[in-house]
Amino acid sequence: MCPSRADPVSNYPQGMQDHLGAVMPRSRVVWGWVEFAGAFVAIVAVLGLISQWGSLYFVLFGGPARPPSDHEILVYNVTTGVAAVALAAAVTAAFLLGHKILLGVHIVGAFIALGVVVILAFPADRWQPPSGGNPLPADYHPCYSGANDCD
Repeated sequence: MCPSRADPVSNYPQGMQDHLGAVMPRSRVVWGWVEFAGAFVAIVAVLGLISQWGSLYFVLFGGPARPPSDHEILVYNVTTGVAAVALAAAVTAAFLLGHKILLGVHIVGAFIALGVVVILAFPADRWQPPSGGNPLPADYHPCYSGANDCD
């Protein structure tokens, strides 16, 4: 015997009820889990970023830090991407579910994650312009517009 559409309670398992006993639509339950999983994965990923940075740049007794390998940079970039996707999922789920306080918490978490990525850059010179090019000759004199001493 099929449950009728007139009786919405029989369409859902008993475990999908809120704290007041009202039946929750399956989509709200799924988005709730997406929000929880996104927040959890984002926290773990940001802690992983801190750990990856610390394992390379935290040096005891003042020794020089070694430059990161290509594999370490790749792992850091993938971890950053995972954190970004997880935070986006948590923010989206909180918005769709109408969880205003949790939406604010997730947005603050996103700014904290962004701060970690910018401050604990990996490699350390990521945000600096590349140095290089050919050095100027010792006898070089710049030529300014309007000057009569140009060669």
